[in-house]
Amino acid sequence: TVAPGRNLNCTLAFFDRYNNSATATLPASVTVPQGQGGPVSSLPASNPGTSSFTVPATTAYPGTLTVNVLVAGALTPLTQSVTINATLGQIYPPLASLNCTPSSTQVMTLVLCTLVMLDAWGNPAVMATQGAVGIATVPAGFPIAVATPMQLGVISYYVKPTNAGPYTVQAFFPGLIPGTNASWSGIATPGPPVGLSVSCTPQPVLVNGILSCTLISVDSSGGPAATAQPAITVTVNYGDDFTGIHDRVDNGSTTTFWVRVMPTPGTIQFRVVSGQPAQQQFSTFPIVTAPVDPNATTLTCTPRPARVRALVTCQVALFDTTGAPYSLSGISTAFSLLGAGGSLPVLISSNVSTVVFYSSLPGSVVVNAMLPGVSSTPASTTAPIVMGLPYLPFTRTRCVPVPAPPASEVTCVYNFVDSYNATADNATDLSPLNASVLSGFDLTQPRYAQVHLIPDTLGGVMGSLLMAPAQPTYGMLCVRLTLPYSPDYTHCIPVLYNSSNVLDPTQTLLSCAPTSVLAGTPTTCVVVFRDRYAVPLPYTLDPSQYSIQTNGSGPLSVASTSAPAPALPSKVAFTVTGSVAGLVRVGVTFATGSVATTTFTIAPSEASAGNSVMTCSPDPVQPSALLNCTTQFRDRYGNNLTSTPPNTTVTVPQGGSTTVPPKWTPGKAPLLAEVKVMDSMGQATVVTAWPTSTFGPQSLTATVSIVAPGVAHPPLTTVRCT
Repeated sequence: TVAPGRNLNCTLAFFDRYNNSATATLPASVTVPQGQGGPVSSLPASNPGTSSFTVPATTAYPGTLTVNVLVAGALTPLTQSVTINATLGQIYPPLASLNCTPSSTQVMTLVLCTLVMLDAWGNPAVMATQGAVGIATVPAGFPIAVATPMQLGVISYYVKPTNAGPYTVQAFFPGLIPGTNASWSGIATPGPPVGLSVSCTPQPVLVNGILSCTLISVDSSGGPAATAQPAITVTVNYGDDFTGIHDRVDNGSTTTFWVRVMPTPGTIQFRVVSGQPAQQQFSTFPIVTAPVDPNATTLTCTPRPARVRALVTCQVALFDTTGAPYSLSGISTAFSLLGAGGSLPVLISSNVSTVVFYSSLPGSVVVNAMLPGVSSTPASTTAPIVMGLPYLPFTRTRCVPVPAPPASEVTCVYNFVDSYNATADNATDLSPLNASVLSGFDLTQPRYAQVHLIPDTLGGVMGSLLMAPAQPTYGMLCVRLTLPYSPDYTHCIPVLYNSSNVLDPTQTLLSCAPTSVLAGTPTTCVVVFRDRYAVPLPYTLDPSQYSIQTNGSGPLSVASTSAPAPALPSKVAFTVTGSVAGLVRVGVTFATGSVATTTFTIAPSEASAGNSVMTCSPDPVQPSALLNCTTQFRDRYGNNLTSTPPNTTVTVPQGGSTTVPPKWTPGKAPLLAEVKVMDSMGQATVVTAWPTSTFGPQSLTATVSIVAPGVAHPPLTTVRCT
């Protein structure tokens, strides 16, 4: 058989009469019926005894091709008939083969694939055309281009793997045997890193959420590279919680980390720098608010339980689907309150998230919060209201009789309330309540201090106390109530007497403080006027009924006395300022002649150079002799100091010995100093100096002549005339 349009290869063999291969050929002519084929090639002697030639088959003639060969000298031609078969030279997919080189290469590198196609008899599929073949890759999408056009059943392609990993190249033949194709498998390896890909999840990320990110070093295909991109640094430009990158892990060509995004919607941007030389890229991801979760709304009230008349604060809170707080901005919250028995609590204030109220009755207050746009069902809770524990400082007291006559009995009734002035809880255990009489009771009579509980018309608790007879003199009857869980409560009622509230000069108290002052510094004196029971008078005494005196002569003279001024209804205060050191006596003389006295001491103040005196002897003094100097320190009022001022120094700026320094002993005044003068005549100058806080640095100077024996000394020279 021969395919239409293809050559039929023929061989003419010559034999001798004995059927042996001939050593030569005879001339012969070849003819083909018209329309079946041709033209016939020449018949050269290719080998001794054989001739070969070709006959092209006519493509438009299906059927039989007859070849006639007439050898010279023969009477009849030799005839060979073949079938012109259209399937010859056509592609037979099961016999097609595909091979590519190299079998392993980096991504984005060309691979050369050659497809060889045969017909059903194993002959080259010479009838194959380029359009009869399809080429594809698995995974799909690798670029494919023709490398060598179709020729005698062979075609070549260039394939560029764009993904790392195993891949397959397939050749398929549309319209032929279904499901039959030629394939070849190879592997593409990752290339060197050329950049980074940044991916983060989830997208978008919710406010306050966690954004998990992955950096992958990629090769030229965009897939993971063989090695990591060098020198990778990641910074967050904005949008995170300012704590930076968390839990970074570098594993081969992959880097992972996470960040917590900001609590407000917006974007988060990463700046990634990598490579050598360094290159940077920016990746931005959205941050959104999670929707509100209508089933996560909370309404809480504090305190729980609350006392009667105590403020209760109820707050509504929204949360999003992640459990994070959700803003109530733009929501018009409507609160409603319903107290026990249908009563209405007292509303203090309310806003979008909070309501404040109190209840005057115990029980439960139902609080509802309607949130339009969030839920059609209101958020609801109950706030329990209970009576409070007694708070003693707010106890309401009623005692009879008030004021109490001396030696009379007093009965007091107490109404206990809580710290909000509401009736105290009648279930409160008052067994630890203790009452004690502090003052004003008669020591000769039995003493009662037991509180007895009595009913309260408001359902609370009250107590009564029968106290012992009051003292038979003027004063105050005072009682203290104590409970372990409350501050103490003390109350007093007056005990009157007919002759009380009348001045008794003999009971007058006079005191001055401080009791020792420096000269020129005032001391404050206070007079307390009392009655004969030593009780301070409850009114201000008329100044005409008394006078203030001090010992105003001699060495204890007082510089000034301020006019008395009322300090309290039973007191007057005045100041006394003295300048002479010593004991000062202060007295209050009443019109009746009674006198109340006290004393205080005036001490010298700081030494003043203007009043202090320094002397040195002998004068004159012999060279190299000792000079004795005495310094008497006095304050600005002329009072002698009894001690040397601190940090006092004695120096000899002129005429002193260069080898023997001055000597003195700090301590009591006057100050005694010993100075050795120089060994030549002249003058010696001695200086005593001391610091003060009032006058600043102070000093005294004494000058003495240094004269040798037998030398005239003008101050001692005398003139006698006769």
